[in-house]
Amino acid sequence: MNLLKVNNLHTYFSTDNGLVKVVQGVSFELNKNESLGIIGESGSGKTQIVMSILQLLKENQTIYEGQIIFKDQIISNFNDREMQKIRGDKIAMIFQDPVAGLNPVLKIKNKLWKF
Repeated sequence: MNLLKVNNLHTYFSTDNGLVKVVQGVSFELNKNESLGIIGESGSGKTQIVMSILQLLKENQTIYEGQIIFKDQIISNFNDREMQKIRGDKIAMIFQDPVAGLNPVLKIKNKLWKF
């Protein structure tokens, strides 16, 4: 069973000049006890991939295509209320500034190995 499966993820931003492709055809599977590193140059879309998975981009300016499955549940169609139950507790993003993303009082293993 996959913990997280992303299948053919595409993200577009709607601008005054039309649609801008931000994420193009990203697919991966992540199983329990596995780690995934996303690397690339600045501006290559690494952050946008995770922001798309967590549905944290501006809804009125973003179009998603593809499928995101978390623990055998299709979450790519979840509304904001349903996603709030997953964000932070089940799926989290550690931002480049770890002070902004991590609580220094808690041990990091509590955040990373909660499954």
